[in-house]
Amino acid sequence: MIPTTDRDLDAEDRRVAAALAAGGLDPRARVVTARQAAAHLIMLYVARGDSVEDLAAGGMGAGGRAWCAQIGGYLRSHDNTRLIRTIDCWHIGVTDVAGVACLEVFPLRTVYDELYQRMFVARQLPLFQEVTS
Repeated sequence: MIPTTDRDLDAEDRRVAAALAAGGLDPRARVVTARQAAAHLIMLYVARGDSVEDLAAGGMGAGGRAWCAQIGGYLRSHDNTRLIRTIDCWHIGVTDVAGVACLEVFPLRTVYDELYQRMFVARQLPLFQEVTS
């Protein structure tokens, strides 16, 4: 079931939704670049509060008609017949975006930090505000 009201969300879901909204991020948005696919792979985990170390240790991946991306492991050809490259757990590999084969590799920490900045740091108020007379 897709939550439609605040009543359908538990406390953690509300926190994740607030972090995504603060960063102007929508997990249902259309992915058109490999960089967006890499960000979509970890977006909900960053919003939930997982650390970059947790993501690296998890070694996850996702694939479908919109995009295919993974953290670490073997990057295979679009038709899955040959091995193209091996990446470590500190990188996100994207092999397909909108049905088009690609081979892009992004540092996990860089993508994580960009999302974290958008969700949590950018919305914090400054410690001291200048007083104008």
